[in-house]
Amino acid sequence: MATAGHPPVPVLVTNDIVPMLLDGDGPLCVVICGTGTGFAARNGERWARASGLEWLLSDEGGGHDLAACALRAVVRAHDGRGPATALVDAARRWCQPTPGADVSLGESLFHAVHGDAARKPYVASFAPFVLETARAGDLVAAGLLDNTAQELVEGAGAVCRAVGLGAAAPPVLVLSGSLLHSDILRERFLSRARAQFGDGVVARVASAPGPGLVRLLGLWQDPAAIAALGRPVPVHADPIPGSGP
Repeated sequence: MATAGHPPVPVLVTNDIVPMLLDGDGPLCVVICGTGTGFAARNGERWARASGLEWLLSDEGGGHDLAACALRAVVRAHDGRGPATALVDAARRWCQPTPGADVSLGESLFHAVHGDAARKPYVASFAPFVLETARAGDLVAAGLLDNTAQELVEGAGAVCRAVGLGAAAPPVLVLSGSLLHSDILRERFLSRARAQFGDGVVARVASAPGPGLVRLLGLWQDPAAIAALGRPVPVHADPIPGSGP
């Protein structure tokens, strides 16, 4: 890439998973759960990734997926086709129907989800209401969180298997994304992760990406490293010089 008056310089375009995968020397598995999901693992020179292909193809267990499932549960409960749930009251607060207007909850939800201003992040904004309702003891909301936690474990397990990690060689789990900052979902995920990887599995919530970015900067001088990192996430067959344990 060149700009006026300056010599061309290499530009590396990647996403936030790569710095987190470089933030440590041993085997790592990154689990991201925000609006969507992303999973990646590194074991020496082996890399793997999963999900991250947007909501029509993937992102199960993310905020949009959780919110959409919860809103369907609300409609089913409101229709009498599903169990009663406090998510109905949460949905009323979320879509905020006009006070005093003769508008049903179903109609309010329809306009909230399908209206001109509706976007994936807006639908996902119902996810915190699901966490809150589960924390208050609602069984339907709690079941949805159980499903979300299981999706996250399956994603982590998939990338770990691809790079040769498992109970005999557990990775450090690096957790990122707004939903995993909630203890009620994080603990559900970790209990399932310990069942899969063993009680000795280590997990930490991702902090600032500084160390990984510094290491990424150090790899820039190697053409092979730049070529391998020039995609969103390297696949497991691509070696990254100096990245082994």
